[in-house]
Amino acid sequence: MKFSKLGSSIILGSAIILTSFPLMNQPADARVSCLQFEGFGKRNKEKMIKDASELIEGKSFRLKSGRKIKINQLKAVGFDLCKFKMKTTATLKRPLGKDRKGNIDLVGKVTFFKIRQKVCLKPITATNVKLSKVGKPMEAVIKRTIDSGFRSQCFSI
Repeated sequence: MKFSKLGSSIILGSAIILTSFPLMNQPADARVSCLQFEGFGKRNKEKMIKDASELIEGKSFRLKSGRKIKINQLKAVGFDLCKFKMKTTATLKRPLGKDRKGNIDLVGKVTFFKIRQKVCLKPITATNVKLSKVGKPMEAVIKRTIDSGFRSQCFSI
C-alpha cells in the first residue's frame, strides 16, 4: 500500500510541475502586463476601438488575382489577456463584377503595452473570413494574404 500512495504522490507532483511550466517560461512582469492590458481594454473599449481604427481601417491588401481586400471599419474589440480581438467589415474589390462585402475577424498578440502611451501587436492574423458570395478557397487566400501582410503594428492610446 505504501508504494501505491508514493506512486500517486509522484504522479500528482509531476502533474503540478508540468502544468506550471508555461507560467515559468513567461516573465512575471509579462503576465502582469497582460492582465493590465485586458483590464484597461475592457474599461476603455470605446477608446480602444477609436485608437485601433487608425491602425486597421482603410488597410488594403492586393491579391494575386488582381483583386484587393480592404478593411473598412473596426466594429468591435475583445480582450483575452494578451490577445486583442477585432471584428471588422471588409470589401473584396474586383476589377470585373460586383464587389463583395463581409466580415473579417482579426487577432493580434500584445507585445508591448504602456498605459497612456501605446500598444504594439505582432502578428495580426485573420481568424475568420466571411464574405458574401465568396467561396472557401478564396476566403483562405484572403486569410493567408492578411496574415502575411500585417507586420508588427503599434498604436497610441
